[in-house]
Amino acid sequence: MKTSQFVSFLRSLIVASSLVVALQQAPAATPRGAQVQSVSGGATYTIPGQPPVSIQPGAIIPEGATINTPPGATVDLFLGRGAGVVRVTQDSSVRIDSLEATETGSETITRTLLTLERGEVLGRV
Repeated sequence: MKTSQFVSFLRSLIVASSLVVALQQAPAATPRGAQVQSVSGGATYTIPGQPPVSIQPGAIIPEGATINTPPGATVDLFLGRGAGVVRVTQDSSVRIDSLEATETGSETITRTLLTLERGEVLGRV
């Protein structure tokens, strides 16, 4: 192998190795669910194509689910570090579209998307 071909091969190998290391170290967004802190009344959530599920404290409600609270019911949801807590008030319907968290080492960057279909949501970050 000629010296110039060998140097070219080494450069390609170093670039490929650097790319692999960079991809391994890049922060990745992870999908999550909302954790039920408390529930009052007979609230449920639904996932498209599945029957309603009764909401219980401590349950994890996945992305894509729609939370429904009848009159007199409330649900408090922990959305994760950096996203805070929301209360789904009575007679409301809220869909969890996206709950993502990216760890950067020094902080957590969140992307939270909720769709309020009916009613009211109160939040605290």
